[in-house]
Amino acid sequence: MKNRTLVVAVAAASLFASGFVAAQINASKYPHMAAAHNFGKQAFDELNLVDHNHGPAVDAHVNKAKELLRDANKELDEAAAVADGHK
Repeated sequence: MKNRTLVVAVAAASLFASGFVAAQINASKYPHMAAAHNFGKQAFDELNLVDHNHGPAVDAHVNKAKELLRDANKELDEAAAVADGHK
């Protein structure tokens, strides 16, 4: 059971991380959005380093935090697209 949970967690982390790499916000046009995007990626990367030996309750909170960071990243990408007139 623990191995399956670990595999699922690693797969989910890979999918979430890909969302931070996929889109780039033009820093010269939107420096604050780009900075926020970068800080979100840094926070996500740090959460990937959290020791998973603290138990499932801690893992659940870390996973929720990563989900929220991914959502924030998506919103920043959409804001930049709207500002560029793409939506």
